Amino acid sequence: MAKKAKRPAKRPKKPYRSVYEERIAVNLKKHKRIVSFRYEPFRIQYLLPIDRYKCQDCGSDNIGAKRWYTPDFIIESRKGKNSFLLEAKGKFTAKDRKKILAVRNSNPDLDIRLLFQRDNKIHRNSETRYSEWATRNGFMYDIGESVPKIWLTKLTDNGDETNE
Repeated sequence: MAKKAKRPAKRPKKPYRSVYEERIAVNLKKHKRIVSFRYEPFRIQYLLPIDRYKCQDCGSDNIGAKRWYTPDFIIESRKGKNSFLLEAKGKFTAKDRKKILAVRNSNPDLDIRLLFQRDNKIHRNSETRYSEWATRNGFMYDIGESVPKIWLTKLTDNGDETNE
């Protein structure tokens, strides 16, 4: 008679979706006296434009689908007066680029910054790199596993007092 196969033990749920995001969080914890951060704290609604379609009622081609975006991190000054959203990207696909532009266009008051793992080309046959795309589209960005210290200090310089 065959033995019943044992079920594998359930793995504990990981707090981060990728090792890259986990490394960013570890680096942010080193600055806990300056800023606080939360991982995937909330969802933001945005309108994703739909191409090649027209509204049947008015004939406008300015239509879109409602979607939800969950930012990777929100980084706030210790007193919570100033903040920015941080999107961590290992691979920055065309779908990701379209989404981040739609989020910013739907929510122009949000300060969204990008942190790339590497400065790769946007696709194999392109000469454009992630950093060039971010600059061309008006996003603050950096490359690496830690948030630039100047972003953190400027966050506290804009009205918050710290004892650092």
